[in-house]
Amino acid sequence: MKPLTPDEYAGALARIGISNERFCHVVGINPTTGRKWKGGKAEVSATASALLRVLLALKVDAAKLMELLPEGNNGQETKGEEMPDLSD
Repeated sequence: MKPLTPDEYAGALARIGISNERFCHVVGINPTTGRKWKGGKAEVSATASALLRVLLALKVDAAKLMELLPEGNNGQETKGEEMPDLSD
């Protein structure tokens, strides 16, 4: 699967309703990396591309994404917390 283009990356964030900074925080990357992706200075990672495609396909918006994340998520692995149920 091809990585998202800069325009597709920016468009995906807009459709989900999440800022580059917040998305980067959630996935645990430096916001500078996201700015490079948006500006075409670096290729969007395969992982971020796949995640955004899944979020769009499932029609997950920013509010739903925040509900699914453990409280206080900082993009780091959480220990001792149950994973959210994604089956609905």
